[in-house]
Amino acid sequence: MRGELRHNIEYNKGWSSYAELDKVIGALTPKRNGAFLPDPERMNMQVTYRLPENTGRLHISFVPVIRGRDGAEVLQMTLTARGAPKTSGTDDVFDWLDLGRKWVVKGFADFTTPNMHAVWGKQ
Repeated sequence: MRGELRHNIEYNKGWSSYAELDKVIGALTPKRNGAFLPDPERMNMQVTYRLPENTGRLHISFVPVIRGRDGAEVLQMTLTARGAPKTSGTDDVFDWLDLGRKWVVKGFADFTTPNMHAVWGKQ
């Protein structure tokens, strides 16, 4: 048995960019008094950012998984930079790899919160 509802949420009607998803998705905002839904049990998320000059994209995903070494449920975060260098020349390839690494490292720091940085001991 399954109940399902599909609804299209239009741009520029209460929100205008994905940076404003907290205006659309209540689970992304702090707990609201009198809310019908309890805290989410699990959540999957995929987010994509365009790299400068349309050289590629940074993909960030969150998926709840069971960690193999101890059976604990954890939230697995994956950051993947995809794109292509301007040419197949060695300098352009290494420049793109540097750009992809920069976006993965700085993207991780920017996407996660200072609170979690303190938990992880990030300097």
